[in-house]
Amino acid sequence: MTDHTDHTPGEIQRETGIPIPEEAGTHGTRRPRERYFFHRMDVGDSLFMPGAFRDLDSCPLYNAARKHGQRHGKTFYCKRYRDVGVRCWRVG
Repeated sequence: MTDHTDHTPGEIQRETGIPIPEEAGTHGTRRPRERYFFHRMDVGDSLFMPGAFRDLDSCPLYNAARKHGQRHGKTFYCKRYRDVGVRCWRVG
């Protein structure tokens, strides 16, 4: 419902009863990033990123899984396959 007070055009109005968007608690007005879909992964699911990474720290998938796990209490295991890519499993 709109607060029915006299106001001039362009003035900010107070309104009630408008639902808060789901993403409001994560990044303000931005939508959460869904590049790797960690939030949709069940235990046992895995993702694979092809590429010749010199180590796990140089792989964006590994770093994203580590950060997501720390922020959301999930556990991931990532393995580098030399000159092929990195596979990351959700294990907890």
